[in-house]
Amino acid sequence: MENPSIKLGDGNWSAKDSKLLGFRPIVNKVAPIEFDVSRASTATRVNRDGLIESVANNIARVDFADDVNGSLLLEPQGTNLVTYSELFLSGWWSKDNGVTITDNNETSPKGDLTGSLISYDVNSVAIYKAALNLTGQYTFSIYLKASGSNIGKTVQVDVNGTLYNVTLTSKWIRSTFQTTNLNLLQITNRGASTISTGEYYAFGAQLEQSSVATSYIPTSGTIVTRLADAVSGAGDVNTINSEENVLYSELIFSDSYLSSLSGISISDGTNSNEILLYADSSVNSLKFFVTIGGVNQVNTLKAGVILGSLNKIAIRFELNNYAVFLNGVKIISDLSVNAPPINTFNDFSFSRGNGSNNFYGKVKDLRIYNTALTDSELTQLTTI
Repeated sequence: MENPSIKLGDGNWSAKDSKLLGFRPIVNKVAPIEFDVSRASTATRVNRDGLIESVANNIARVDFADDVNGSLLLEPQGTNLVTYSELFLSGWWSKDNGVTITDNNETSPKGDLTGSLISYDVNSVAIYKAALNLTGQYTFSIYLKASGSNIGKTVQVDVNGTLYNVTLTSKWIRSTFQTTNLNLLQITNRGASTISTGEYYAFGAQLEQSSVATSYIPTSGTIVTRLADAVSGAGDVNTINSEENVLYSELIFSDSYLSSLSGISISDGTNSNEILLYADSSVNSLKFFVTIGGVNQVNTLKAGVILGSLNKIAIRFELNNYAVFLNGVKIISDLSVNAPPINTFNDFSFSRGNGSNNFYGKVKDLRIYNTALTDSELTQLTTI
């Protein structure tokens, strides 16, 4: 199998201001390939040491929450409605008389002393936020950790009357809870096994108008919004062959990130000439499109995408030889596809060709090959 003309990730990451660096393997060396990065706010990631850290505006987030190889994290805009995410004695939370809160008491998932100690007396008592009066879909998330002899015991999280028992461990664990409409959040010392006179550590409270929790958004007195990530603009006519190519990607889809028609593409910078992969979370399916000269050549919906897990996808494009492989299986074949004029394709983006419908999810690996690889090669490449 030949070397790809563009390669991004696969454990090799480099980010700088407004740029994410891929590379092009050539004889005895590699040449850099620049992707454009924009996000007009700070954001967080999990670094190589497993700690949450803040990343500046327009810096790509390579996140190591899943493994040591990391992945490019791309998210839509999100807002944390908890105004003090790390200070539980700040006034956002209320507490019963039997509760003592000590902020800045334990090393947190950030690696600094920002974990709070929540202590209860023998009564069934709680910290809580009442009268929220929120309508729509919301997700509450919080990091919890056992203190002292309370490992293996539980606390109970009440989300608008639905009760969840959370088992405390010696490590920080982020728990998430979804609800439609929200008036009350409450954490009590009564669960499947009672803490009674006990305590636990808490950090990073987050409340979002979203179906699933996104990356941590720290707050310190006000509501904070993390703006959307966008990565685009890599490649040219020398690195993207318009007559035959393969677009290979390793993607982790999550319905917290995907809206209907969230895509990646090879194109000429417009929607008139593009090879497009869409993810449609509403039906847990992938959509594949090819448009040449404004005329649609392929428009196919296929189920089989695995939400929350790795998906290996390869799209082969060549005159009368279009195919898609998903996790080692050939799921689409079309032998009547036209090819554009030479030097038409000049751009890869995590979006449609015209910049709409940004992709949101995690990217482990991305490659573009300038030849149409064989079925055998693509099966091998995409097998998990």
